[in-house]
Order: sequence, then structure tokens, then C-alpha cells
Amino acid sequence: MRAENLYSEHWPLAYEAYEQGWLPSQDGSDYIAADGLFSILRNHGVRFYDVTFAMPPISVTGYGEAPSHVLRLPAGARTPA
Repeated sequence: MRAENLYSEHWPLAYEAYEQGWLPSQDGSDYIAADGLFSILRNHGVRFYDVTFAMPPISVTGYGEAPSHVLRLPAGARTPA
């Protein structure tokens, strides 16, 4: 990753990849510390990806009752085609 990636459409990846230790910077620099805006996020412990979150298993046997965290449409509501 490189400092200029912080200002691209993939900025969340550029930020998280360095902060989470997934990808190093290409030149070995700490491009988060060198950036005035993103260093503020770091100093406040901002994260956009929670590595501790675990998705519940997806049912492959049927379409039973949806888990409680899934948005339910009101009875008779139609989804767009």
C-alpha cells in the first residue's frame, strides 16, 4: 500500500490494511502517521473492520426463519422486480 491510496476510492482498505497489519507500505513508511487526517483516526482508535465479528452460519438446506438481525418486510410488502 502507498500513501496516495488513502485518497482513492479504496481508502478504507488502505487504512485498514496498514492498521490491521494485513499489508505493509511499499516503501516501508508509516503513511498513516505521516497524514494529518488519517493520523487523527488512528489516534482515536477508529476502525472500520471488526476482526472479532463472526457471521452466523448460512443455511444451505432451506429458507427457514430469518435470524433476528435480518430486516423483515411487513406482511404483503413486495420487493422491486
